Amino acid sequence: MAEATIGGVRRHLRDLSLGLADAGWQVSVACARRRDPGFAHDVDGFRARGLNVYDVPMVRRPAPWGDLAAVRRLGAVIRACRPDVIHAHSTKAGLIARLAARRSGIPVCYTPHGFAFAMQVPGPLRRMYREVERLAIPLTAR
Repeated sequence: MAEATIGGVRRHLRDLSLGLADAGWQVSVACARRRDPGFAHDVDGFRARGLNVYDVPMVRRPAPWGDLAAVRRLGAVIRACRPDVIHAHSTKAGLIARLAARRSGIPVCYTPHGFAFAMQVPGPLRRMYREVERLAIPLTAR
């Protein structure tokens, strides 16, 4: 699951997904592909290599109703494809994936690529991001 489909996260997601597929694993990618128009090329490449791709719309900023819809959408994806493990990338996708998977029994691995609370954001928002990360720790595989 990835929310940010640009820069290093995009490259990491592409390299990891295609590398696992090349090693014989069945790989599915759930992502917010509308965030970066250039990511459509990667999605086409994923599909050409036999990866399943699921669109889970989300926006970067906190958007409670949209975020809840993303949790529900990803939950449906998880129930449909029953992965052995879920690997989430970036703060927002990490939280959404952990919430969507919480009752599935499927372990969630989380790679933040940078914490939202370490960005240059106003103090109250920074504190909220830090608290959200702290509260999500128990939902992450150890």
